[in-house]
Amino acid sequence: MYVGGLTTTILASAPYSAIKYQHFSVPHWGSAIPAVTNADTNLSQLILAADMVFYSGGSPGTASGWDITGRWVINHVAADQIYDSATNQFFPMPDFQNILYGDGHVGSKQRADFPYILNTAKAVKASWNFSMIQTDPSQQTGGYMYWGEAEAIPPPVAANPLPPGPPGGNGIGPGLPQDPPPPPTAPPPFAPLPGSGPGSPVFIPGSGG
Repeated sequence: MYVGGLTTTILASAPYSAIKYQHFSVPHWGSAIPAVTNADTNLSQLILAADMVFYSGGSPGTASGWDITGRWVINHVAADQIYDSATNQFFPMPDFQNILYGDGHVGSKQRADFPYILNTAKAVKASWNFSMIQTDPSQQTGGYMYWGEAEAIPPPVAANPLPPGPPGGNGIGPGLPQDPPPPPTAPPPFAPLPGSGPGSPVFIPGSGG
């Protein structure tokens, strides 16, 4: 769901309203504020889009003006559900929700960030956990969107450790090159035999000398 550009002023000026500030959508996003323009100075904290978490607001026990069954649209549904005794039904819950921020980074809300049912304006106001009502609650012709009332925590970056170094290194990453082996020992200089030097008589067997 794309929420970029939403402001309280825009919500209060709904085009179908005959009178400004009458029957308008209601923000309840707390500090999880939508991004508006790329000139915003805190884009890393402003929300541009999020995985869909939507609840129509109705139920068999408490039907709304446009919904008598209760419908949810959740991109990543958790395996467990929460039973609500007030409406006598089980509520599907998000398993996680990716949230895109104005600077391009993605945060993530986990199942633990949704400990209670996705409630509506019919709940006690202090317990509201929706981020925006699509229309004035008195009209009951819209639904509820949820992306939290606080910034999502960015997912941890997977570690990419260096492979172990070879023996002789420090054990992390490539080791230092080993010292080359010493050169072979040079043989001692050749010493001429006695009487074999220049001008010395040399006996040659069979010469008769």
